[in-house]
Amino acid sequence: MREYYKPYNPADLNWHTIDEAMIKRSGSLEADADYRWVNFNTSGLHSAQHQYAIYLKDKGVSSIPKFKDDLGYNLPIPSCQTSNPYFPYTNPLKCHYTCAIYVTRLVRWVDSAPEEQRARLYNEQLTTTVIHELGHAVGIRHHNNPAMPDKPDDNWTDDGVRNCAMRYEHASEKKPSNSFLKTRYCKLGESYVAWDGSGKYAGHNCYGQINIKGD
Repeated sequence: MREYYKPYNPADLNWHTIDEAMIKRSGSLEADADYRWVNFNTSGLHSAQHQYAIYLKDKGVSSIPKFKDDLGYNLPIPSCQTSNPYFPYTNPLKCHYTCAIYVTRLVRWVDSAPEEQRARLYNEQLTTTVIHELGHAVGIRHHNNPAMPDKPDDNWTDDGVRNCAMRYEHASEKKPSNSFLKTRYCKLGESYVAWDGSGKYAGHNCYGQINIKGD
């Protein structure tokens, strides 16, 4: 995270890299939020709520078939999920225990490009993916596409402010020659033109969705 997120810090948060001794580690990582509780030694007089760490891990390739081509995924504690598809986690940093980054899948994609482009593509895509997944960890949802709200195939794109890291790319943008770095979260007041030119829409205000509250 130091290399791929901190230089840009699109959420404007004070991130701290900590070691295992500074985490409660009660129960299991996959099922218990208290496993990542970091202010457990703070008196209740000086702490309004629990604060939670987030693990950022290289997981190689996804073990979930439908995400086999993804470069990243947020792993949630199952008991945290709500029935609301637009607000699936009321406390996102508490509920997402790991940001999985699929570096092996990324390397395979990068290797399809000309050799002189590979280093640039690797750093661009890894940076964008880390910023995207950490965005989910602090509560930011995917953009909605006004013309195609569901994701039917590779011709689908998440419309939105083009250099927002939370925006899914159209299939044509996934070609190495069209790849570019996305290091920010779009803000209130921004607008964009739909990928098919069908109209102009208000931005998604990803920055305004940030929620780092604990309990």
